[in-house]
Amino acid sequence: MHRAINGLIGYKMAAMDGKIGKVEDFYFDDQVWIIIYLIVKTGNWLSGRKVLISPAALIKGADRDGTFPVTLTREQIVNGPDIDTKDSPEFRESDYSYSEAEDRSLDHQPSGLH
Repeated sequence: MHRAINGLIGYKMAAMDGKIGKVEDFYFDDQVWIIIYLIVKTGNWLSGRKVLISPAALIKGADRDGTFPVTLTREQIVNGPDIDTKDSPEFRESDYSYSEAEDRSLDHQPSGLH
């Protein structure tokens, strides 16, 4: 299913073991226009920190009622990258490796986010 990206802002995110927060924005690969990360503002459980969630973690076809469930636990979210990671070399390398893993193609975009 194709969706307008602005319609996904505000969607709730749910880990395997509880709520995470809400989608606030996206990082794109601007060469092929695929979503690299969802930027999720966490709720009070993580002091409102903004975290990065790969679209590969989304559970395909389960985005009902304005919620995206992911295959991650809250502990994995806590230990994962946050918005401040974006300027590090590791972040930039992970962008490219994610894109390469997805064949840098819109046809391989997880969960209908294309």
